[in-house]
Amino acid sequence: MKKIIAALMIIAPTYCFAAENDTIHVKNNSVFEIKLPSNPTTGYGWMVQNIPHNVVLTGMEYTQSQDCHGAMGCGGNETLYFKAITKGTGKIVLKYGRTFEKLPEDSTVRTVVVE
Repeated sequence: MKKIIAALMIIAPTYCFAAENDTIHVKNNSVFEIKLPSNPTTGYGWMVQNIPHNVVLTGMEYTQSQDCHGAMGCGGNETLYFKAITKGTGKIVLKYGRTFEKLPEDSTVRTVVVE
């Protein structure tokens, strides 16, 4: 049973967030973040496949869930930090998977409108 639950925790973020297509509106020269569930203790993490010309990635950070109390294998959130550098619209495409495996086909997409 524990193995099934662990497998679902790994697989669920890929499918739960793959269909999302949110639009983020930001002002030029402002910073913004995208926070997504993640579990890097299992080798999984968010990878950036595409960043539009009007945005730069400034950093990434993982925070374990407060419910974990330091337990190994417990998930949390990965936060990606961006800065808008010029006006325009583009898409940030993110993949959730392991860097040493084939890139997943499902994507999480955020449209960024820099005003």
